[in-house]
Amino acid sequence: MTDNIITSGRLLLVRPGLVLTTANTTGGAGSGAASGLSNISLFGHGQSNAVYANDQDGALLNMAQAVSAYLGGTGTPAKFSGPASDVGGAGVYAGVSGWGSFLTYGGDSAPAASAAGYTEEGAAMIPWITALTGAEKAQTLAGIIYWGETDSALTAFSGSGGLGYADKPVYKAALLNDFGQIRTAFGKTAARMPLALFGPPYGTPAGSAMVREAWAELAAVPANNLVWAVPQTYDSITRGDNWNAATGVESTGTPNPGHRAAADNVALYQRGSLAVARAILASNGLATSLLPASLGGGIGPQIVAATLSGTTVVITIQHEGGTDLVVPVLSSPNGTDAPLPAQGVGFSVMDGGSITAPGSIIQAVSCARLDATHLNLTLARAPTNAASACRLFYPWPGEYWADQPLTEIGRGCAITDNFGTVAVAANYDLNLLLGAGWRVNMPIGSPVTVTGSGASATATFGIALTSA
Repeated sequence: MTDNIITSGRLLLVRPGLVLTTANTTGGAGSGAASGLSNISLFGHGQSNAVYANDQDGALLNMAQAVSAYLGGTGTPAKFSGPASDVGGAGVYAGVSGWGSFLTYGGDSAPAASAAGYTEEGAAMIPWITALTGAEKAQTLAGIIYWGETDSALTAFSGSGGLGYADKPVYKAALLNDFGQIRTAFGKTAARMPLALFGPPYGTPAGSAMVREAWAELAAVPANNLVWAVPQTYDSITRGDNWNAATGVESTGTPNPGHRAAADNVALYQRGSLAVARAILASNGLATSLLPASLGGGIGPQIVAATLSGTTVVITIQHEGGTDLVVPVLSSPNGTDAPLPAQGVGFSVMDGGSITAPGSIIQAVSCARLDATHLNLTLARAPTNAASACRLFYPWPGEYWADQPLTEIGRGCAITDNFGTVAVAANYDLNLLLGAGWRVNMPIGSPVTVTGSGASATATFGIALTSA
């Protein structure tokens, strides 16, 4: 599959049942919410996947167009990103020699991370922002943080300068430090500039868990004005690999390890556009009701319970925007096996253990829709531990740092809702505002259990099973 999908200012994305092309409209008066906002623009920040997504694949600009369409924006949307804000190989607070870092490492403590200044890699970003015109700063209504690769991998170096799983407060402090300086450079308070966080699927299991738990905990504090906008990114493929649209099978082409394919970057940003639009409404003092509640929050379906009985796990899904579950119908890879989604690809149960000392990982071997809010999984074997000592993941992230394959879902193989086909008012339907295929089904999110609220919120990767 080619990564060259930008042609003549129009973008073409082909996926199973989906052809996406940008129209020349950006929403305009009379479409979307009557927000009164104009030239709605987004700021992009991250490492090499952000370099590709924001500055080569057109993903950030297309998100700006979708956000503008949702909000009835007038004028021309824009994106502000580049080598200063997107630096390849740079984590937010890396203390390991050879790994890039935006902030100067001063030890594994939250106070040190909170006070850290920028390294040479990060130092160019703030002057670049402050050099934008006043109008450009004013029209930048949200920041898109597509990041986490290095920070998700550094638990492999815990004890030698890398942040371990227990250093989640350090990582959170570093993020808030970076985000605070960005907002100050734009001349905006946290309340006036929402930030959307999500990242590609790379890292160690403990590192991936730590980063995603940190995002969930930061998003639970209203004053931070953050949203974990795309909770499922594992249904994507490696940049340069081949992909069979009929089967969902990924095969080696000319791989660019560590990076997501261009079409997937575009799809992930597309997914986050509604959540970003809602955050912008609230941050500009506009009524959230300008976007109908029936659209949902833009996050997509989430796993809220999982019940174990022998080798069977019944999963309960909470919808927002969608009303039903879809198990994609693809051809069997070899003509005899069930298609990958029906094989339960990506679903797994950890049999005892913990994030830092995992028990054995049991893969699902089948997945079937029971009804609009329930799925039935069959595991390869029954867990040996009590249900309460087991956790469900979608998916369990493999050891990327150790060059083992990621436990991916793969493009086209995620279980989704039916958001793309639910009837909505014409002036809020991106399929009509921007072109067929813009309003897509949303995949089930990677589960993170959050207990408590606000600053007391605690997040744990996965969801504990209960007994039938």
